Amino acid sequence: GNSKNNNDGGDDDDAAKQAFEEDNPDNRSLFLHGLHRDPGRTLTTDVLMDAFRPFGCVAVRFPKPRTNPMGHLPPPPSFAFLDFTSHEEASRCLADLKGEAVVRNIMLTLKWSSSPNGAKRSHNHHAYTHPPPFLAGGGAIPPPPPPPPKRRNRITEAEAADSTTLFLRLPPSLDSSSYPKELETMRILAQSTMEDELNTGMPTDSDERITAEDEPALRVTV
Repeated sequence: GNSKNNNDGGDDDDAAKQAFEEDNPDNRSLFLHGLHRDPGRTLTTDVLMDAFRPFGCVAVRFPKPRTNPMGHLPPPPSFAFLDFTSHEEASRCLADLKGEAVVRNIMLTLKWSSSPNGAKRSHNHHAYTHPPPFLAGGGAIPPPPPPPPKRRNRITEAEAADSTTLFLRLPPSLDSSSYPKELETMRILAQSTMEDELNTGMPTDSDERITAEDEPALRVTV
């Protein structure tokens, strides 16, 4: 019915972005999502390479790990990147697996990674006042419309419930009336630390940045 159509905006956004990357010959990487379902971290680089090497994968890249302010290990990353020798190899892998793979009984999803300048190039097409150089003389090929901002895949509330609990010991000298304020400060710190971990190397004002608002698994509650 109509309610379904109203909820499909994110899928349409993502479909437009995926179509753009499918036609981008410079993109040779796939985005592998679902590693947050592997709390035991059994899906190591070697395990993933063994699983995807038959499909042409030549390297696995995880987001750069770093410890949080409390000195504990950060949560396992929810994603990794699979690199291929060519765009065609990556495309064939995506088609063969139909966007899904089960490794060590853990369901993972695959889609095109976002190329560094892909979104920027798409968004800037409408700003040209004359055909860009590669269309000079022809001008008959219309540039693709800029895709809407990318929507990230959400996980279910059940998956988000499978979370980690952080216990805090507040100093005895602290007045109980200050507890709510102190707990809120720690909640924001823990949540922003996990957001920073998931967005390693990404500018804080980037449209591609994943926040707790987009990804339930990042939400910290008191």
